[in-house]
Amino acid sequence: MLDFLVVGAGPSGSYVSALLAHMGFSVMIVDPKDEIGIPNHCSGLVDRRVVDIVGEDLVIDRPSSATVFTPSGSLTLKSERMYVLDRISLDRKLAEKAQSEGATLQKRTMLIALKQERGVVVSQIKKGSSIESIESRYVIGADGPTSLVRRLLGFPRPKVLRSIQYDVRKKSHSVAIHLDRRVLKDFFAWEIPHGEETEIGASGQGSLEMISLLARNEEIVRKRGGVIPVGDVAPGSGNCFLVGDAAGMNKATT
Repeated sequence: MLDFLVVGAGPSGSYVSALLAHMGFSVMIVDPKDEIGIPNHCSGLVDRRVVDIVGEDLVIDRPSSATVFTPSGSLTLKSERMYVLDRISLDRKLAEKAQSEGATLQKRTMLIALKQERGVVVSQIKKGSSIESIESRYVIGADGPTSLVRRLLGFPRPKVLRSIQYDVRKKSHSVAIHLDRRVLKDFFAWEIPHGEETEIGASGQGSLEMISLLARNEEIVRKRGGVIPVGDVAPGSGNCFLVGDAAGMNKATT
């Protein structure tokens, strides 16, 4: 019998898989994507603790300060602990680390059902037209803000805020956070340097208006989007656990 079935090969799923496999547990990761890390929905802004785990080779920028803008003024803070990572490479490196520790990864494979009985979790996974039942002692749901594992455990769907991100051709050395309830009703906007480009993003009601203002004079290289879970954290139930966005766990600023 498998010790852990991990649903989702994002950073949370792959990292916990690497830790568990290193401890000697048998671990299988399933992920529906063809390529790990794609599409990319995240900015990649982290602190030194993450870099110590994944290494300096993923760093693509080192912002030297962060400025918070409000309708009444601004505040700039200097910092040497901010790093911007290549998020696609981060996902792939953590997945490779999990496999090097002994975990197995099945791509193009999705969870479709699970049930807990007598200390065993029976999961159904689908790859192509093939459906297979997997027995494991535990299941870890790391399948993002619209987590199926979370729903199958009976937790309500978290409230999510839709975000818009534009990558523009502008070099910057500072992170910017925009707080303005007159435009953004329930969240904030951000600018994060990415080497020769800058990511401009906004989330929640009013995000399209705000991002259009921030990017109005910039050359837009690409447009992306995603959702951010907000609200109650759901840790899991029985022998099933939730981590990362599936659990509603975000950075403190979020």
